[in-house]
Amino acid sequence: MRRLGGAGRADDPSIEPYLMAFSRGAAGSFIGVVAAAVFGLALVIVVTRGFTRAEVGVFFETVALFTLATTVAVWGADTGVVRTIPRLVVLGRVRDARPVIRIAAIAVLAVALVLAFALAIFARPLSDLLTSGVSLRDMETQLRASAPFLPVAAVYAVVLAATRGLGRMGPTNLVDRVGRTAAQPVFALGVASMGMGAAALIVSWALPYAISCVVAGVWLLSILRSSTADGNVEPATDRRVLFREFWRFAAPRGLAGVFAVAVLWLDTLLLGALRSTEEAGVYAAATRFLVFGGFTSQAVIQAIAPTMSELITRRNLAAAASVYRTGTAWSIALGWPVYLTLAVFAPAILASFGAGYREAATALAIVAVAMLVGSGVGPVDVVLLMAGKSSWNLLNAAAAVAVNVALNLVLIPRMGMTGAAIAWAASIVTNNVAPLIQVRAHLGIDPLSRGTVSMAVAACVAFGVVGLLLRAAFGLHVGVLVAAVL
Repeated sequence: MRRLGGAGRADDPSIEPYLMAFSRGAAGSFIGVVAAAVFGLALVIVVTRGFTRAEVGVFFETVALFTLATTVAVWGADTGVVRTIPRLVVLGRVRDARPVIRIAAIAVLAVALVLAFALAIFARPLSDLLTSGVSLRDMETQLRASAPFLPVAAVYAVVLAATRGLGRMGPTNLVDRVGRTAAQPVFALGVASMGMGAAALIVSWALPYAISCVVAGVWLLSILRSSTADGNVEPATDRRVLFREFWRFAAPRGLAGVFAVAVLWLDTLLLGALRSTEEAGVYAAATRFLVFGGFTSQAVIQAIAPTMSELITRRNLAAAASVYRTGTAWSIALGWPVYLTLAVFAPAILASFGAGYREAATALAIVAVAMLVGSGVGPVDVVLLMAGKSSWNLLNAAAAVAVNVALNLVLIPRMGMTGAAIAWAASIVTNNVAPLIQVRAHLGIDPLSRGTVSMAVAACVAFGVVGLLLRAAFGLHVGVLVAAVL
């Protein structure tokens, strides 16, 4: 395959501004990530403590369908906006930013309205397909109650992506990661304390999307007014040309995004269909602990994407390699301690949810180990996407889904939650090793550096070896967990 250029010298002083820009963005994102992880865990605790395991299963299955439908509606427009806006700035086409955002938002809104209508109409057959051992009316009610919020959540994703593409992480960190995620457990706690039903629970989860969308939209308009104030730019491009340029990249990414979300939630849905809704609820609640590591990777991804788009557009692969390796070191440093702790102390951690949830400990440990691979290769998908290879990303995601579905259908009936975890782990490895090979072949860069290796070794010793020694010596207790982390 043809490479875009050599990796160049990592100590080139021209690289430092890009590393500083990425580090500032990632540091700000980390604050929001910590808040989102804490509030996300608080939501799971409120739901698992305030509702029965069957109700928890219905709630998470509804969230899974809502998330999948939102991803279908967005169809890669968020990634397309993040990649396109920095490219327009580099090419001197700043005035094209507004039309691109409109192109993305209008298309997403139209698709989301259709999907919301379909979700409400087909709520009963979907409930019949995906639930087992609980009243169909519970899930049917939640699906219909969540449907009106689907267009809002889809447009909200595009609005946040536009602010990141314009170089502003504030809306994502403050409005979404702090504001929305904090409101969800508070609203859910109110619903639980008042003894309200299934519809109120899902509305308490979805309503913060609407509130946050309004705030982020106002923030985006303010950014656009300031960023396009300079009149010394080229005339805006014809909208039809912009439409073709934008969706030529975003469309393949859209299907890949659907596959990625399917991998994330498909095991929960199949557990509900093939085993029981209660088991699906236990599994979904247990694996939500992974958000502590996943959010850190997301912070790196969202901070690095605009920088990688600019650098690859400029063909500055030396800087791109350094930023990628720095991002990988951050991913390992922030993610591996979480995943290693979850793998070693899964039973003690799951005890916080109450009786019956420790049975998912093996499943949590399996997926946590696979996540070490995912964070170990860093934001490799972003590098591939910012290089314009959304079609390659699509093929990788399709392969991961194929592995996931095949193994889930074989293993879930026999092994339940453990089988679902094995399927998810296999798809994680597939979806990370493939782009790693492709980025190395196409761009000539990889995530390995002295920083990534030292971070990996330090994490394994401090959180893996020490954790296992303490567990072997003193058993699985909360006190031992706290001592190991400290």
